[in-house]
Amino acid sequence: MYIEKIPPALLDDITANRCIPFIGAGFSKNANSNNGVQMPDWKELGERVSTYMLDSEFDSAVEALSQYENLYSRANLIEILAKELHVNEMFPGETHLSFCRLYFDIICTTNFDFLLEAAFGEIYSKQGKPYHVITNESRLSTFFNEKTTILKLHGDFNDPNSMVITETDYDLFINKNPLFCTYIANLLITRTPLLIGYSLNDPDIRMLWSIIGSRLNTLRRTGYAIMCNASDNDITRFKRRGINVISLPTKGENYGSALAKLFSEILVLHPASSQTITGYSLANLIRASCVLNCQLIFAHSALRFTVHIRTCCLKLSKSGHGFPNAWRLMMPISISAMSSQLPCFGV
Repeated sequence: MYIEKIPPALLDDITANRCIPFIGAGFSKNANSNNGVQMPDWKELGERVSTYMLDSEFDSAVEALSQYENLYSRANLIEILAKELHVNEMFPGETHLSFCRLYFDIICTTNFDFLLEAAFGEIYSKQGKPYHVITNESRLSTFFNEKTTILKLHGDFNDPNSMVITETDYDLFINKNPLFCTYIANLLITRTPLLIGYSLNDPDIRMLWSIIGSRLNTLRRTGYAIMCNASDNDITRFKRRGINVISLPTKGENYGSALAKLFSEILVLHPASSQTITGYSLANLIRASCVLNCQLIFAHSALRFTVHIRTCCLKLSKSGHGFPNAWRLMMPISISAMSSQLPCFGV
């Protein structure tokens, strides 16, 4: 099981909502399409754009995109990015869906695409809009009771002016977005960063992370990056930047499938992301158990748990569920018996 590779401290932070995911271009490569096209990562995007320029020799993605904007225009650059990222053709696969079934109140991403939004929309299509998107400082102060905030650090195609693409965009990012950077820095200070498909090569985010490290020293929270079969060079590079690599030994399994399995395994241990049991979420049931002197026994190895409740049948019945339903809720149950009512466990 891939979850065995996750440090217990990180699992604790995930379940306690003290973790902040950073989703990069490598994660979007797991998206699906009906015509067989694949989403490029950041380097591949730069290589594709460089082919549109005569006598252009690829050096780096940022250099290629900056050169294209300088030769043509910002508008042309936005259009070519939308074309090469296939923004109107890609849709979320199981990797995105498995990730979005986990609960994070804030998700950071540098991606311009809309795959996270589409995944949330597919999972919660009958429960309203469970997320809202922030692409600039003006949205930081407004919330509408959504479950999750998607923080698009470098903007998206709905707000082209906010997109961070070229060398100039990166150079001016901190000066042009002081409140945004303060907010991001606060997340990096108070939560555990978890990099998924993200290299931390972006100079703006890396600078914030470096400043936090120089100020807090050993008190800076440990960051993690999930990779598959990470090379020694990858591990060394991330370690130099203060990030511990979690290398999943996939043994031939592709990156997307390995991530989907890992997220599904975490979901079993993630109380806040459970579905409802006859109107009560598992998280609320566990809280009620603690308040009412109940006992929760979870045996992960056997995929069984038993909930023993002594005093709350009557209280649940008074809340409108009726005594028979309350009694059924309180009966000791196993995961196998609950699988039809707890789809989040996927048993």
